[in-house]
Amino acid sequence: MKKITLLLILLIFTAFLLISCENSETPPENDKEETKNEETIKQDDEEIKEDTAEDEENTENTGETDEIEDNTPKFYNKLTGLETTEEISNIRPVGIMINNVKQAIPQQGISNADVIYEILAEGGITRLFCLFTEYASLPETGSIRSSRDYYIDIANAHDAIYVHFGGSPTAYETLSARRTDNMDGISFDTPFYRNEWRKKNMGTEHSAMTTGEKLVEGIEKKGYRTTSDARQPFSFNTEDAPFDGEKAEYIKAKFSYYATSEFDYDSENKVYLKSQYGEAHIDSNNDEQLSFKNIIILYCPQGLVPGDDKGRLYVNFYGTGKGFFASDGAIKNITWSKASRTSDYTLYEEDGETELLLNPGKTYVAIFPTGGELSYE
Repeated sequence: MKKITLLLILLIFTAFLLISCENSETPPENDKEETKNEETIKQDDEEIKEDTAEDEENTENTGETDEIEDNTPKFYNKLTGLETTEEISNIRPVGIMINNVKQAIPQQGISNADVIYEILAEGGITRLFCLFTEYASLPETGSIRSSRDYYIDIANAHDAIYVHFGGSPTAYETLSARRTDNMDGISFDTPFYRNEWRKKNMGTEHSAMTTGEKLVEGIEKKGYRTTSDARQPFSFNTEDAPFDGEKAEYIKAKFSYYATSEFDYDSENKVYLKSQYGEAHIDSNNDEQLSFKNIIILYCPQGLVPGDDKGRLYVNFYGTGKGFFASDGAIKNITWSKASRTSDYTLYEEDGETELLLNPGKTYVAIFPTGGELSYE
């Protein structure tokens, strides 16, 4: 009996050992799933690495990268259309009357101007009205001459502080009536001084000068506003945009028997180089020839002021008129509109409805007599 009992116990123990061994060799279902997941993850990791390597290779081959949109605001010089800082974009410009007779050349500082107007004065001569945005950094600039009332119209159109040395009776009447912010060398000497070399060699009337430092000092003393959000007459393309027009690699604008301005197109730099009196128009501060991205010729009625014993002129730059616009070696017809003498003005395409867009850069404007001779080739 004892032998049978021991045999049964031995059989049960042996069976238990066999079951335990079987269970240890066969993992549970959860263990199987985890093993499968680990293998899948390893496989997926390898595929991701391969895809990433392939993408990097494609990027290197094509040079393509994801573009990040730049939402940084941009600011532009209102006189040139060129990108600049916010501070410079809000500066109120200064406009200076510059002598342009033969005895007074070469001038100084005028190559720093963003815009230059040329208009007839008495006796067939012209004067320049130079507009500066960054006037505070101007080197010695001049020589500065007296005002005529129609130059004040241009200053008002640009919301500019007007700088001059004297003026005609009608100019003083206009300055007083409009309360134009101006600095006059006759009554306010802070911004002005005489260049002794010019005074000795050219004459006293051709020696009045200024600098950026003196202009800033004068404006502060006057308490004039130095920022401007006023509309300027010019609108610009965002970048250089050549147009279909007639070829114009040379332009000749004959104001009178005495004054003729000529422009030669520099195709390498895409600007027009100005000459007058048969030679390059030079700024003696840096010996640079004046250059412009845009040339604008605007026709308007001009003539002798009745009864004026000095032969002074009237220039009726208001209403509407025709003109030409040249840039990048081509020229086309345009029109202009100016509601009144005190208003700004707008330039249009020939249709008189589409606003003209200038190319970014410096601009020369001739307020040209209707009888003036203009040619180009």
